[in-house]
Amino acid sequence: MATQYRVVPEDQQSAQRPVLDTLNAPPGGEAKGDRYLVGTGSGAWAGHDEAIATYTGAAWIFDTPAEGWETYCIDEAAYLFFNGAAWVNRPVPTQNSLDVDGTITTYQVLVNPAPTTDHTAVGFLASFTAGETLAAGNAVYLKSDGKVWKADADAATTMPAIGIIETGGNADATVTVLTHGFFRDDTWDWTVGGLVYVDTTTAGGLTQTAPSGTGDQVQVFGQATHADRILVMPSLVLVEVA
Repeated sequence: MATQYRVVPEDQQSAQRPVLDTLNAPPGGEAKGDRYLVGTGSGAWAGHDEAIATYTGAAWIFDTPAEGWETYCIDEAAYLFFNGAAWVNRPVPTQNSLDVDGTITTYQVLVNPAPTTDHTAVGFLASFTAGETLAAGNAVYLKSDGKVWKADADAATTMPAIGIIETGGNADATVTVLTHGFFRDDTWDWTVGGLVYVDTTTAGGLTQTAPSGTGDQVQVFGQATHADRILVMPSLVLVEVA
């Protein structure tokens, strides 16, 4: 009697083949077999948000993910997990270490340097109260009232920045601040490897041009790791331009 094998269709498997990138519309020039995660679908991908789009050589086909699906995104160098609503970074595993006194300490061993979507962060996040309306991507400083406000390198009184807003809100709302880690903003166009400073012209803004006006405050806020991502690691040491 011949051995019988059961091949599970790909759209029923939780472990999916890698995708090239997360896009909102076909990139153009695609080759047969190219696969992408659909963001906010448009054009030929309209109505297929969060799906996996695969090019057959003549048309796009779409697999709607189920909770628990996983894939590797080549452009983002990240393993992604579908949580039932959106693709997110796969949960980071923990590792235990045994201290000399017998205490087991649990710690994270890996931080993914590539947040998966616009205006998201990976790293150390803290909750603060907003002193004014704050939006994702605003660099903020901690004022004497205990609230965070938009940092401005024009004067020492609005510095130093302690982090960047991930989840914003109106005045007196609770906001989330990334104090150390990686932040993504798809409107950025950084020079990779260059330092990032708090801006003097736009409150809450960032720049790769060091402030140079008299009285300006120079603070290294982080370093660009990608055109739309920075490693946030603000130095709390300010240098005032004479």
